[in-house]
Amino acid sequence: MKIVRHVFLMLICSFLWVLVVSADSPPNLTSDILWTDTGGVYDPGNGVFDATFNGAADIEAAFNNGRRNEESQLGLTANVLGDLTLPANWGTMSIDSRALFILNAERTARNGSPSGVVGLPFTDIQTDMDNIAQYYADYLVDNNATGHNADGTSPFARIDNDPVLGACHEFINRSENIASFWTSGSSNALPVERAIYNWIFNDASSSWGHREAALLQDNDLGNQGYGFTNNYGDANSEGFIGIGYAESPAYNPHDFEWSNMGTVVVLNLFDPIDDPNCDYGLSPTSVTLSGEVTTVRHSQWMIYGSLLLFIGMVIVSRTVFVQRPDKK
Repeated sequence: MKIVRHVFLMLICSFLWVLVVSADSPPNLTSDILWTDTGGVYDPGNGVFDATFNGAADIEAAFNNGRRNEESQLGLTANVLGDLTLPANWGTMSIDSRALFILNAERTARNGSPSGVVGLPFTDIQTDMDNIAQYYADYLVDNNATGHNADGTSPFARIDNDPVLGACHEFINRSENIASFWTSGSSNALPVERAIYNWIFNDASSSWGHREAALLQDNDLGNQGYGFTNNYGDANSEGFIGIGYAESPAYNPHDFEWSNMGTVVVLNLFDPIDDPNCDYGLSPTSVTLSGEVTTVRHSQWMIYGSLLLFIGMVIVSRTVFVQRPDKK
C-alpha cells in the first residue's frame, strides 16, 4: 500500500513538472482548409474559382473561416481562436509589416488553445534575415527554379554563412517556408497573405511542415528539443524572421501554358542567442499578450519546475518514512 502511495505521489510530481515547463507548439490539422473569402471558395483542384481575393475584407474572411474550421477539427471551444482584424491602413503597409502582423496574429491566437500552447509572437523582422529571404526569392525567380536548395546550399547553410547571423543563433529544426503562385492575369492577388494562409491551413501535402515552422514555439511537435530557446530580449516574444518577395512574367519552372505571372514568397526564421557580441540591429516590436504564462521564460519555467519537483520529492520521502510499518 505504501509503495503504491509512493508511486502515486511520484506520478503527481512528474505530471506537475510537465505541466509547468510546457510551452508547446500547436497541433497540426487533420485536413486542409481551403481559402474561402467573401466571394466563395478557391478550389482549383476541382475547378472552383469563386474567391475574389479583394483586400482586407477577403483576408479577414479567409483566416476567420480557417480558424473556425480549425476549432472544429481539433475539438476546441467555438470561437476560442478569436477573429483576425486587420489595421485600417493595411493597404499601405509594407510586405514585411503585413507578414509579421498576420503571422503574429495567428501565433498569439493559439495562446492556451489547446492547453500548453503559449502562443508567443515573433520578435520582429531582422534586416540580415530579411536580406537572406529576399536573396533567395530573387534567385528562384531569376533562375526559374524551385525548392530549398536551388542555389547549391540549404536554408540552414544560408543562415550559417551570413557574417552577422552565422555565430549568433541557436539551432531550431525549421528555417524556411516557400510559396509560389501563378496566374493567367497580370498579377497574383494577395501573394503574401495567401502564402501564410496556405502554410497554416492548407499544408497537408507537405505533412504540415510549413505550419509547424510558422507556429513553432519552445517545444517542437516532436518534442525533440528543437524549438525556440527564448533567451534573448523580451520574454513575451521569440525569434526573428525575414520575408522575401519576387515575381516575373518569365517565372514558370513548371511550364504552365496559361501562366503570365509567377510569384515567390520566402519566409526565413531563426532563434537569436543572448550574446552582447551579437548586434541584431533592430527595435523589437512591442506585443502584449494576456496571461502571466507569456511573461516567464522557458528557462525560468525549468527552474520553477525543478523547485516544485524537489518539494514533491521531499514530501514523498517524508510520507514514506512516517508511514513505514514497524519491523517484526
